[in-house]
Amino acid sequence: MKKLLTIELNKLRNFRAFWVLTGMYFIGLSATLLTIQGIITSFANNPMDFLSFDTFPEVWHYLGYIGGYFHYILAVIVIILICSEFNYKTVRQNIITGLSRTEWMLGKFQLMVFFALCSTLIYFLCTMAVGLINTEGTELGLMMSKAHFVFAFFIQTLVYLMLAILIGMIVRNTGIAIGIFMIYSWIIEKVIIWKLPDEIAQFFPLQASNDMIQWPFLNEILAMSRQDGPNWTAIVISIAWIGIFYFLGHLYLKKKDI
Repeated sequence: MKKLLTIELNKLRNFRAFWVLTGMYFIGLSATLLTIQGIITSFANNPMDFLSFDTFPEVWHYLGYIGGYFHYILAVIVIILICSEFNYKTVRQNIITGLSRTEWMLGKFQLMVFFALCSTLIYFLCTMAVGLINTEGTELGLMMSKAHFVFAFFIQTLVYLMLAILIGMIVRNTGIAIGIFMIYSWIIEKVIIWKLPDEIAQFFPLQASNDMIQWPFLNEILAMSRQDGPNWTAIVISIAWIGIFYFLGHLYLKKKDI
């Protein structure tokens, strides 16, 4: 298992564009999570409305939701990576030199888990920093009472990345694949579920992913909606979609010429 991840990381060693984009992603995510409180508060009529947004335990929910917008950026980086592998025949070379198609797909899954863990670690560290700075008299029980949003953030990230892999594998053209991903994410799925009852809409992949960490603001950003914890039904559905995306990608790889 470790061997496959090592191979994937070695392939990225000289991929300068990937490291530049990934570095920008992590810097942007960190800077946003650490400063978004001040930015939003500056637009508030009454800054007192935002006191609980950067304190434990609500900060886990608040920053988890804000950080979710960066999944799109990481997904685009993954699409660029996957399309490059197909365009430059790296996939074919890997198969020729001894990797099976199953091992190639498993290696990509491990790489996505690695990316998701790194992203989640940034979210965790930034949330801890913001919470510790702004919460007085913190107790461990209070600090960690909503820390299970961390697991939801990890699963949410992985859903986006596995969808990005599948689209990149099928389309193989970077620009078109990014366009399809964005159109599906922002338009197609939202249009499909627009008038569907919640009992049905919750089973769509990105809707389930977004349901895990729900919109935290009410009254035009004047109050915070207290979500006690991530939506565990949505987490189960999202994990199922991760498996479905992996299965479809593996099936496509086995059936199509590389």
